[in-house]
Amino acid sequence: IITFITLFIRTRKARELSEEQSRKLKIAADEKELMLYEIHHRIKNNLQTVSGILDLKTSQLSNPEFTAAINESQQLIQTMNMVHDQLYEYGEDTIVDMQEHFVNICQGITSQHTDKEISLHVSSRDVVIPTRDAIPLGLILCELVTNSMKHGFNKKNTGRITVFLKKELAQYIFKYKDN
Repeated sequence: IITFITLFIRTRKARELSEEQSRKLKIAADEKELMLYEIHHRIKNNLQTVSGILDLKTSQLSNPEFTAAINESQQLIQTMNMVHDQLYEYGEDTIVDMQEHFVNICQGITSQHTDKEISLHVSSRDVVIPTRDAIPLGLILCELVTNSMKHGFNKKNTGRITVFLKKELAQYIFKYKDN
């Protein structure tokens, strides 16, 4: 009987300890989620503030080249904001569907150029990569599409952008083309 009582007490203490550890882990996870949300919110606000300041400066300029440069900067900030939103939704420890990610980035940039009709072809189906790798790849794509819109389609009303990403063995093959 003493052995049984001792075993019962030890089991109960182990269960209570396990429950306490589970509670602490849940509290820590909730605090982390709240902190990530707060950081995300602050980044969005900061990007909006910078965009607003640039907007105010644009109204004070008479030089069209400066105005164009500031407008381009605002477009880049909007695109960065969009990419940040997407990656926040995915979460830090997840994988990103690159087909959807690339389409969203390309459409986000090309839709800002209403005077141009751009045909978009993204081929990266079934490619998923960790968020930490999707961030720099997304920023590279932003820069490429922005350059195409600014330089490649500068005097054209139509254009075509092709994005290709494929995994081969232990590496990724990324191709970008505009006409």
